[in-house]
Amino acid sequence: MNRLKKCAALAAAVSIVIGAAGCTKDYGRNDISDYVKETCGIRRFNVSRTSEKITSDKDEYTDYLWTVTEPDGTVFHVLDDYHWGMEALVNTLKTDYFDVHLINAYPQLPHNRLELEYELQNGLYWAELIGSFSSREQLLDELQELEDIHSSNLCPENVSYDLKFEYPYRVIGEYDSFVGDTIGNLSSPIDRAEAEEKMLLTCVDHQLSCRFEFSDEEIHAAVEGNTHQLVVRTDSGESIYYDDLCGDQFSYGVSFATLYELLERNGFHPEGTPEHYRVTAKDGTVYEISYSFRHPLLEHSEGMYYLKNNEIVDMDGYFYTHFHVTEIREMFGFEVYERWNLQ
Repeated sequence: MNRLKKCAALAAAVSIVIGAAGCTKDYGRNDISDYVKETCGIRRFNVSRTSEKITSDKDEYTDYLWTVTEPDGTVFHVLDDYHWGMEALVNTLKTDYFDVHLINAYPQLPHNRLELEYELQNGLYWAELIGSFSSREQLLDELQELEDIHSSNLCPENVSYDLKFEYPYRVIGEYDSFVGDTIGNLSSPIDRAEAEEKMLLTCVDHQLSCRFEFSDEEIHAAVEGNTHQLVVRTDSGESIYYDDLCGDQFSYGVSFATLYELLERNGFHPEGTPEHYRVTAKDGTVYEISYSFRHPLLEHSEGMYYLKNNEIVDMDGYFYTHFHVTEIREMFGFEVYERWNLQ
C-alpha cells in the first residue's frame, strides 16, 4: 500500500478533501491531476505548471495553490493546505470546483427568493444558496425553489444551501442562532417535513405567533416524545407531559415566553405579557423577566439579564434567553423537567 493511501482519504459534500493524518506529502502536478479526476469527475482540463505560494489566513503555514482550467475557459483551484493535525503537521487537498460552477450557473438557474452568497477564502471560492423566511409559506416556497433548481439541467453538483429562519430573538449581540434553519446540500433529497418541524419547534420554544400557522395536531406530533418536551411533576407524584410546550432544541432550556406559559399553568399568574412580565415565587421573591433586558458588555455588544427583587442578575450566557429547568426549580419551587431528564 502506498503512502498516500496509508494517509487516508477524506470526503465532504462541499469541499472534498484528500489528506493525511500525521504525515505530509509533496504533491506535484500529476498528483493534482489525479485528484481533479477523482474528485471532480472530469477528464479534460489543464493544471498550471507550478503552484502559487500563499500565506494562510488561519495559521502561519505556507499553502500552495494550483490553478485548473477547463476547455470552456472555466477556472477553478486546488489548494494544498498545510495545517496542524492535532499531533503533527499535515496537508490536505481541497478544491473549489463545485463552488465555482455554482457561481457561474446561478444567473441561469430558476431562482426568485434564493440568493447566491460567495467569497474568496485562502485562495478558494466558497459559495452557497441562501434563503430567509419568517413564515411557513415562505419556507415552503424556498424548499420548492431548491427542488426546481435541483431539477434544472443547468444545476451543478454539490450545491450547498442555508435557509435561515428569521425570528425576533435569533440574533443577540454577536450570537446568531441557527436552531430553526434548514441547512443541506442538493446531493441529498430535501426533507420538507424535517424543515417544517425545525421551524415549528422554534416557534413553540419562543411561543411565537408563527406557531398558529401549524395545526394543533402538527404541534402535538412534533412536541410529544421530543427530548425537550416539558414535564411537570405534581405534589401527588403525577407527571404532566405538555404536548404544546418544549425547550430549546440545542438544550439551552426554557425560553422566557414558554416560562410565562408554564408559570400561568401552574398557579403563579405572572403579570404582563410573555415578552415582559413580573411574577412572585413561593418564597416571596419577585422576578421581572423581559426579552428587552439587555445591557452593554465589554466583550459583547449586549448582554441578557433579569431582575430579582429589582436587582440585576446576568444570564449565564450573554445571549441566553432561556433558563435551564434546574434554575426554574430553584427559583419557583416546582418540579419541571425536560423529557430527556426523566429517561
